[in-house]
Amino acid sequence: MARLDPAIQSNTLKRQSLWPLDGRLKGGHGVFGVRIDLNRNDSREGRNGKAERVFTAVKAGSAYFGIVFGAGFVLGVLRYLVVAPAVGERTAVLIEMPVILAVSWVVSRWLVGWFGVRGALGPRLVMGAVAFGVLMGAEAGLAVFGFGRTLAQHIAGYRETTPLIGLLGQMVFGLIPVIQLWRR
Repeated sequence: MARLDPAIQSNTLKRQSLWPLDGRLKGGHGVFGVRIDLNRNDSREGRNGKAERVFTAVKAGSAYFGIVFGAGFVLGVLRYLVVAPAVGERTAVLIEMPVILAVSWVVSRWLVGWFGVRGALGPRLVMGAVAFGVLMGAEAGLAVFGFGRTLAQHIAGYRETTPLIGLLGQMVFGLIPVIQLWRR
């Protein structure tokens, strides 16, 4: 929660940071004399408590997508260039899937703690749904703008076994924050 200098007590500032060193500025004061307290486990209850919890889950889901998408991009390049020519595309996808799901598990667990996502079904569903939705959008965008396929061609591709296996893995990716609730 923000603490303000007496001259500007009418304003408030709440902020949450991804900066791993807590992001506090030297002397504890930020712009315009606002002291920023970056307690990432702040429950922030109040009139907008529910909305802020949802927003926290959305931020966690976005970060979850970003980190896992980056790891998946690297693994996908290795799968396409190294593994698939040696063992075939379907086998390469089956080899890659447990690795990326293990990465997803670790990243989800870390981000739930980092953002303080509540251990309830709703926030975890929001986190997973945001990550899955952004992933599907990014994949469709990459297919259309990166590979020159139409959206219809991209969706029709899921009729084949290998892309369908990948889609099932992506669904598990979206459910991992929820699955972790039952693994406590």
